[in-house]
Amino acid sequence: MLEVSYVPDYRDRFRLQRASARHLYDSSARTTITILWVLVALLIFVIGERREAIVAVIARSLGESRADALWSIGFLVFSIAAGLYLWFGVTPAIAAKALERISPPPSFKVTASNDGLLWEGSDIRYSIGWPAVRRVFTTSDAICFLVGEMIWYIPKKAFNGQDGVDTFLSYVLPRVSNSTQSGSA
Repeated sequence: MLEVSYVPDYRDRFRLQRASARHLYDSSARTTITILWVLVALLIFVIGERREAIVAVIARSLGESRADALWSIGFLVFSIAAGLYLWFGVTPAIAAKALERISPPPSFKVTASNDGLLWEGSDIRYSIGWPAVRRVFTTSDAICFLVGEMIWYIPKKAFNGQDGVDTFLSYVLPRVSNSTQSGSA
């Protein structure tokens, strides 16, 4: 039996959600997403090839000169890029600070036993049996357990260095079913 205690950090949690999202999709979903990205890239290429005609149409419809239309398109692209940066870069940090002010994260103790994992906190007690764990994987910040469509995690900074992480994984991985272990860590 191994025990680890930690206090989660909301910023780490948001970063982990982005890093572990690829583990939520099976291979067919990843293939579909890849095909969609290729189609978007082709669409951008086709639009790029015909940009002269598109700019001319925009310039005529706006009744402006060609330079003004290009500046309008440039401003639109800049606005979209700035919005994406704010949404994916700044918003998670602001949300993390707000969550910490409203509800400071409680400390957790995670116990790994022969039966499974047990998360205990001041207001939570949740047990996961090893058969329910579909996949174990690591990110740069955490050890993650895919259970159904949820990801449970333990931050790596809760361990005493990489040796603690390795000890924990060597305890956990043999207990996870063979089919799950093939895609682990």
